[in-house]
Amino acid sequence: RILTAWSTAGILGPVIVNYMHDMRVEAQVPFSEIYAPIFYILAMMLAIGFIANLMVRPVAKKFFMTDKELLAEKKLAHEKFISAKEVIGKAEKTPLITLLAWLAVGIPISYGIWSTIQKAWILFH
Repeated sequence: RILTAWSTAGILGPVIVNYMHDMRVEAQVPFSEIYAPIFYILAMMLAIGFIANLMVRPVAKKFFMTDKELLAEKKLAHEKFISAKEVIGKAEKTPLITLLAWLAVGIPISYGIWSTIQKAWILFH
């Protein structure tokens, strides 16, 4: 839940600020008065988030697993791990596919790094 809240805030915060800023610039609001209402909206959203955070309660005991259920799940997970280990051990060796996959990833990354270095070089010289 926390990661979802952070992700939402990380997207909505800048979108709201940019939208309100552009709207106020188009309305020809003086520059010194553009951000005051934006900050009030952000403070209100922060307060709502704080209240919502206070409303989060611990998980009810009825949703916890008993020791017997937990032991059965661990046994099942161990059995699945052992069977998956057998399948992984039988994988064919395909060096050509591995090489092609690394090239498909490595070439664009190398190009990006080289382009970044070239553009940074211009800034420092």
